[in-house]
Amino acid sequence: MVSIFADSDEELLHNGLIAALAEEISRPIVEIRPIYENVYRELKPLARITDFLPLLVARRTRDTLKLASGRFERT
Repeated sequence: MVSIFADSDEELLHNGLIAALAEEISRPIVEIRPIYENVYRELKPLARITDFLPLLVARRTRDTLKLASGRFERT
């Protein structure tokens, strides 16, 4: 299987964020990973500073999952 990430270090970073999201919102990793990867594919070409990309992808993935489950709360 071909990875969408640049190298194994980047993949480990993103896998850790996916696992943290799964724990945080009590959803299985297999449900989160495709959404996370789609958001990553969408944002990566737009990123000028890629240092913050993992955090932005995680945040958008979290918001997408919360909206889908009806648990999104506006602050």
